[in-house]
Amino acid sequence: MMKPDTANTYSENASFIKDAERLRFALNAAGIGVWEVDLATNTVIWDDRCRELFGLAKNNIIPYEQAIKFIHPDDKAGVDQRVQAALQGENGGAYDAIYRTIGADDGMLRWVNFSGMAFFDKAGNIARFGGIAQDFTEKILRQEAEKIKGAQLLEAQNNSEARFRSLVENAPMAICLFVGKGYHTIELANDAMLKVWGKDASVIGKPLLEALPELEGQPFNDILDQIYDTGQPFFGTGMAAQLEVNGVLGTYYYNFAYQPLFDNQGKVYAIMDIALDVTEQILSRKQLEEAELTLRAAIDMAQLATWSIDVTTNCITYSPRLQEWLGVKEGVLNPEGSPNVVEADRERIRLAIQKALEPGGPGEMDEVFTVINRHTGQKRIIRTNGRTIVSNEGKPLVLTGTAQDVTIQQELQMALENEVQLRTRELAQSNQELLRSNEELTQFAYIASHDLQEPLRKIQMFTSVLGKSYEVPKSLVQTISKIQNSTGRMSALIRDLLDFSQLLKGDKLFGQVDLNEVVYEVQRDYELMVAEKGALFHVENMPTVQAVPFQMQQLFYNLIGNALKFAGADNGPVIHICCRREEEMSEETGDLFKHRRIYHITVSDNGIGFEQEYANRIFEVFKRLHSREQYAGTGIGLALCKRIVENHRGRIWAESSPGQGARFHILLPADSP
Repeated sequence: MMKPDTANTYSENASFIKDAERLRFALNAAGIGVWEVDLATNTVIWDDRCRELFGLAKNNIIPYEQAIKFIHPDDKAGVDQRVQAALQGENGGAYDAIYRTIGADDGMLRWVNFSGMAFFDKAGNIARFGGIAQDFTEKILRQEAEKIKGAQLLEAQNNSEARFRSLVENAPMAICLFVGKGYHTIELANDAMLKVWGKDASVIGKPLLEALPELEGQPFNDILDQIYDTGQPFFGTGMAAQLEVNGVLGTYYYNFAYQPLFDNQGKVYAIMDIALDVTEQILSRKQLEEAELTLRAAIDMAQLATWSIDVTTNCITYSPRLQEWLGVKEGVLNPEGSPNVVEADRERIRLAIQKALEPGGPGEMDEVFTVINRHTGQKRIIRTNGRTIVSNEGKPLVLTGTAQDVTIQQELQMALENEVQLRTRELAQSNQELLRSNEELTQFAYIASHDLQEPLRKIQMFTSVLGKSYEVPKSLVQTISKIQNSTGRMSALIRDLLDFSQLLKGDKLFGQVDLNEVVYEVQRDYELMVAEKGALFHVENMPTVQAVPFQMQQLFYNLIGNALKFAGADNGPVIHICCRREEEMSEETGDLFKHRRIYHITVSDNGIGFEQEYANRIFEVFKRLHSREQYAGTGIGLALCKRIVENHRGRIWAESSPGQGARFHILLPADSP
């Protein structure tokens, strides 16, 4: 068995590669692109040149149904008909079509020539379909110019200028004829060109800059002069012009050709202008470019990365930022070459991608997972959002999305959650200790007050006995009286402290309480003082509320007692007690409106009053505005009132001024807490 001639094989391979390179160079130099239709997937696979002919910024693989969308509406049906004819084997499978494309991304109008061949196997089944493509835009413009030029020469020879003018005037494209260097008089212009300029037929016969003065300073007049000097035509693509159309100056864009016309001596005597308005396409392209720039800027400012998965090739494309995070240099990788997600997240992410690509599925994914940098081993937690792009038939084409590095946020969140859990445990422990402490303090207060009452009663009893004894010197009677007064105040203070400590307990027995009866009972309790001071009561509209009866008794006992105690010296106490329903939320009612009904109770008097700055202080335990020598009391009464109202989820406040009496406001929910 003979060994292969490796030298010859190497030489043949080198020759083949060299020939392929020559062919590629020749195609590129000639501006020729190569295309093929993948019959299995019905997608068009083309090189960069073909992609440019369709105005696509990227994507060398595109569904056939999407590709024909970018063909001019007037040409689309004819192109598809020729493709189908080739695939059916008509004309030996040959395919050749010249048509217009509307740039998918740049909006440019182009004339293209796509030609090729369909190949069939022995059984007559289609095997391959592909070919080449060229840009025919300039050629078409030249042909139009040459047609008109030829028609002019022919008509000149036949001495029939009328037919030439008719040809220009009825042409679908905007056409005009300039005559004379420098002035460039408008010799002829069809309706399409007049529409482009935004002028009427009165401009015909005038120099260009006189007819369109807004062109002064723009390059068109200089270009026309140059054509007279060189005899070379000029082709403009997407060139901007400032024109005053219908009285409004604006920017418009045109594809146009300036074609020189020569006399018998070979000198330029006129220039033909053939123009195509592409303003809409250019503006659309600019808007798209601006939108892309804005999107890129937003992505960059948000420090986002982008990615996409091509369903056909199964390749993944990464943006530079994502490449940096993952430690890869390639922008496109196949799944085998992609960096691994950590083992704990891998299956979850695979299922999320699979679900996003399922026909009829959500078409979206939003996941947080950890990846490892291929080179440094650094772990990052990233959040990725993806959306599936589908064909007209609902077939998934691409899954694309963004990624954000949320490592710091996730670590902070975990630390915060751990801290919250720790603080929650500590708070629960502190609450338990506080409950035990409160229970012990409550027991201590009760026992202490109870035990303190016994020696006080004995002191009061013995001093009373001493005061009644005939053997006690008169000099000690005043001392004994002071001892009795002090022990009386001490006993009252202990009782009030015991009452206040009892209000801190949670055992509340709510029931229906008629406040009219409560106020009446309190008046009876103060019957002697009322009679002594000549007090008058005005009570009206008092409701029945859900409350703790004993606490309501204490509330009004202290408020009425205060009104009687701090009465003015010159007139008898006049006490008003009334109630109204609150119908609207106010600064005072606030969140109390979560209850169904709110009662606003007012207890006012004509007493000595106080400075408004002390309105909050009077509700504090042991806070007094007057000495004991002036007004008796323990300084706990109003603190008890505040505690009682708060126990009923209400609110209490006071308004007053010296010599003008005091007014106490109480808000109580009608329903039990």
